This record gives sequence, structure tokens and C-alpha cells, in this order.
Amino acid sequence: MPQDIARLATIEAFMGTNLPEDYKWFMTHVGRRSLTDKQVNIQIDGVWMEFLDWFRDAIDVLTFTQMACDVDDDGDSKIPPHLLVITNSISHDKLLLDLTKKNYGKILYLSCSIRERDWRNHNYEGLVLLANSFTYLLEQIINSDAM
Repeated sequence: MPQDIARLATIEAFMGTNLPEDYKWFMTHVGRRSLTDKQVNIQIDGVWMEFLDWFRDAIDVLTFTQMACDVDDDGDSKIPPHLLVITNSISHDKLLLDLTKKNYGKILYLSCSIRERDWRNHNYEGLVLLANSFTYLLEQIINSDAM
């Protein structure tokens, strides 16, 4: 557990802000977690969640976020600034945790069809809001399984 806390602190240092408490709790008490197909055979705000087969551990979260927010010579990157890649699929669909002041803690979906672009104006065109918090995302997954 101390190693998990240290890794989360590294993510916070890279992002320049604290992670939401619900996400930190999940990462320190649950961490990397595989999900069954039945749990993710749901649709949230028009997005089929079948790509979501697991939540990544802190090392993967940091690595994938660093790679996705790397800005090329034209100012393009794969994700807007201050968003954390909490998981992604083999086809590069992404679940993002928004760490901006305006949308802090919200969970967004980014389709693999959205290519690199200049996100500096915080234009979130193409991103889909899935949940207002990480806890609410988990509740939607669990509640859909109970139906």
C-alpha cells in the first residue's frame, strides 16, 4: 500500500494537482482490476462500455497519460491538458479523469476516432461526459449488472 500511495503522489506531481479522493481510494484499496464482460455490457450516455475490461494500475495510468499528453511540434496531443488516462482499450478508446478546476473529477470518454489535435483552448469537442465522479461511474456499472 505505501508503494501505491507513492505512485499516486507521482501522478499528482506530474498533473500538478491532487487526485479526487474516490479515485485515490479505489487505486489504493482495489488498484488494477479486471472486469467481466457482463459488467460492462452497458451503455452510458450513448457510449457502449464493452471496451472497458479493466482499470489500470498507477504505473500504467502515469505512462499512458504522459504519452497521450505529449505535445508535438504543431501543438497537437492525443488528449486535452489536465486529463488523466485512467484506462484505455486496445483500439485506443480512453476513459479520462478531468482534473481541471471547472470539471474536476468528471469522467470523460474519448473515442479512438478522435485524432491528435491542438487542445490548448480546452475545446472538449468529441469528448463524452460519462459520469460526474469516479464513484458515480462505478455505481452505473454495478447498478447495470444488478438489472
